[in-house]
Amino acid sequence: MGEDIRDPLELARLEKRKDCCVMGNIVFYNDRFKRLKSPDLELEMLIQAKPFPEVENISCVSEAMVALPSRLSDSYIKSRMGIEPNNSMGTFLLGLDLKPDFLYKYGILRTSQSL
Repeated sequence: MGEDIRDPLELARLEKRKDCCVMGNIVFYNDRFKRLKSPDLELEMLIQAKPFPEVENISCVSEAMVALPSRLSDSYIKSRMGIEPNNSMGTFLLGLDLKPDFLYKYGILRTSQSL
């Protein structure tokens, strides 16, 4: 039903179109909303992972990314974790790469292993 777009030129182009709605960097496509009445249509919202500089500033982290799952994905994740659904509490996914020297220091990676 929509996607996360970071390209300012693409966002400007889409803002001029009548068949979509741009809210910040999130684009919703009107034709996909009309099809929501169909019971066999699965909702899908593409949200791209973004750099997370606040975590990258931690000394043992070399790179960090954060992504926000859709509401349906959020519900699924909570159900798998045994967490009660709560529309006022969302989920975010955090992925990070740890620096090799940190991995060696704590024995997570040995010198004979490669990254």
